[in-house]
Amino acid sequence: MEEAGIKAKSIKPFAVSVVGTTVKWDLHYFVVDDFEVAKQDLELGEVIAAEWKSYEDARSLCLAGGVSEERSALQLLRYLNKS
Repeated sequence: MEEAGIKAKSIKPFAVSVVGTTVKWDLHYFVVDDFEVAKQDLELGEVIAAEWKSYEDARSLCLAGGVSEERSALQLLRYLNKS
């Protein structure tokens, strides 16, 4: 709810991206199928604009470098490939 501005009713684990054996910075990815739109609860200094995108727009953003966190772009592409 804090960053995305949604209140999840159903959360399912999707993937974990592991950096390697010497660095602990795993990213956990989840699928939320059921939710309510809520108000963002950003911390002081955070500027996050949540936007709705079609699957095709999301795929294009990932492939064109519009998703700056490359591990997240890869996991999103894997999810979209299953859908």
